[in-house]
Amino acid sequence: MSAIIFSPLFRMTLIFATSIVFAQDSIKDFEPLPANSKKLNIVYPNVYWFNSYKIKIPGYGVAKIKENASDTDAIKKQKITISLTDLKNNVVKLEANSIQEYVYSVKTHYLENDVLRILKTGLEVDTEELMIDSIGLKIIEGKVVTNLENLKNWKLSLVKTKNTTPFSELGNLTFGDRTIKMIQSTLESNQNLNQEGNIYQHALFYELIEDGISLGAMAFHGETGIWLKPDLDTSTKLVLCSTLLLLTNF
Repeated sequence: MSAIIFSPLFRMTLIFATSIVFAQDSIKDFEPLPANSKKLNIVYPNVYWFNSYKIKIPGYGVAKIKENASDTDAIKKQKITISLTDLKNNVVKLEANSIQEYVYSVKTHYLENDVLRILKTGLEVDTEELMIDSIGLKIIEGKVVTNLENLKNWKLSLVKTKNTTPFSELGNLTFGDRTIKMIQSTLESNQNLNQEGNIYQHALFYELIEDGISLGAMAFHGETGIWLKPDLDTSTKLVLCSTLLLLTNF
């Protein structure tokens, strides 16, 4: 026998998250990245220390990523900070907070203990055990700040559902009247990047779309790398890189 346990914040989180999810659209028709998009290789650390680590992007910079997790009852919280500095000392800092609902069941071990007593083992299992019954939506809110005047302060909002499907909108990155949509995509929409045919055929991507045009993509399944549209300015590249690196923690 088991009983479902909900955290006190369950209803508030559900209402907030559901309103965002219902607003999500399928985005499949957009101008893909061109074949001459610049690929940035990603070098992950061999060892992770105390929730803080560095990701190297050769020829571009180093991202310092720090994660501080704090759990309360059935709510999992996370704070992520990403500081990215390119080779010209241009800096971007992303700060985001996430919240995710965990629903637990209480499992009562009556049968197991009856068996142990019948066998006269002298052992007994704890009467009750908390088990994860389901994991809810993950919501991320944050900002991206640069030291460059033309693109100084962005806001970001993300929602991850249990079964994210390709080409559905995950969230937005906004600055003034600019809105960049964040979606999950596939190699189907990134065939231009696969001229040499060496990308895993079932690779998945996170992609950033503005006004129906792809600005950048990052492979996170079967491939490693970030691709950026060739004519982007330095500040936009920094903002996009930090956002795509956040999505690896998404």
